[in-house]
Amino acid sequence: AFLDFRCSVVERRAKFRLAQAQEREHVIE
Repeated sequence: AFLDFRCSVVERRAKFRLAQAQEREHVIE
């Protein structure tokens, strides 16, 4: 259960970083 929680946290963090990168690209453009 703990490993599943860690996997979900890492996945959420990766999606959050991806969204931030996309927003940053929009700002640059």
